[in-house]
Amino acid sequence: MNVIDQAARIYSITTVEERECLAALAQEVPDQGLMVEIGCLYGGVTAVLALSQPHAAVIAIDDFSWHPEGMPVNSPALVMDNLQKVGADNVTIIAGDSRSQHKDWSRKINFLWIDGGHSFEFVHSDLFHFSGWCDVIALHDYQNPAEWMGITKAVTMFLESHADWRMEKVVGMIVVLRRNQ
Repeated sequence: MNVIDQAARIYSITTVEERECLAALAQEVPDQGLMVEIGCLYGGVTAVLALSQPHAAVIAIDDFSWHPEGMPVNSPALVMDNLQKVGADNVTIIAGDSRSQHKDWSRKINFLWIDGGHSFEFVHSDLFHFSGWCDVIALHDYQNPAEWMGITKAVTMFLESHADWRMEKVVGMIVVLRRNQ
């Protein structure tokens, strides 16, 4: 069973094409490297990251304050149970707001995945505070016409003020940013 099929056992609000993009980005992370995910919901994308590069660590940060209407309430225990069921054992969960977690951050991040908060304020904070620690960032719901246009605004402002970063590609509603070498 491939990683995408294995992780698909956990609910995710991403397309197969988006998960394949994230799997490829995770595979770029070196052994003993670090991926940070902001917003893990039930752990569907967390599993994609963890299973795609099982020799790297994944830290998932979520305040567990949102879940889709009609779906179970999410929690760190539920996410860890979901991850265990698919064999993803390289994940640590931090229950909290990413806007406060960055204050004590001092570790290199090989790949940062932002899919939490979904407001301009959250995404702007995540981009501006965590970008100094990493070289590749992907964000979900970029140019989502239905809602969350604040994400696109935050990405635009970030790129305008950080000449050392570029937009590499857009896959579905994922935008991939990469630091210029």
